[in-house]
Amino acid sequence: MQILIIYYVFKVINLILTILSGALDFKANEKAGHKIYGSLQGH
Repeated sequence: MQILIIYYVFKVINLILTILSGALDFKANEKAGHKIYGSLQGH
């Protein structure tokens, strides 16, 4: 029974980390997108 609880806790932590890293990736991509857009506007 305890193994099952640990398994679910790890799954939840993994899900949270995935969401957080996804959000960070999105922010990084957004910044890169603005840089590319800015350089296109500059030319």
